[in-house]
Amino acid sequence: MVRKMLYGFLAVAAVSLPSAGAVFAEDEPRAEFQEISAQPQSRANRQPTAAEMQEIMGPMMGEMMSNMLKAMSKTMAEPQIAQNFATFTRNYYQALTDRGFSEEEALKIVTASGLPSMGGGK
Repeated sequence: MVRKMLYGFLAVAAVSLPSAGAVFAEDEPRAEFQEISAQPQSRANRQPTAAEMQEIMGPMMGEMMSNMLKAMSKTMAEPQIAQNFATFTRNYYQALTDRGFSEEEALKIVTASGLPSMGGGK
């Protein structure tokens, strides 16, 4: 029964839609599409090139990086921060030895890791 209803719907839809030949008879794109594509993109409606982005973002990124480093160095100079890093380093070393690493291995791992927020000792 569902199949008959579906076939009936498809038959009605096929009759009511214009034929494919009528819709796609033109070999050339429509005139309004040709007009739009022939117009150059305005500066506001296009993506900037890599060179334009570098020109725009270069000074701003430099200032942001400078401000970030100043704030970071000021924060890192606080005594409590140094104490927190020392606690972390000691806890990390202790956790490594507790997990079965020798003291020498744990010391090498901790030394190679560096400060946790600095991306390691690389």
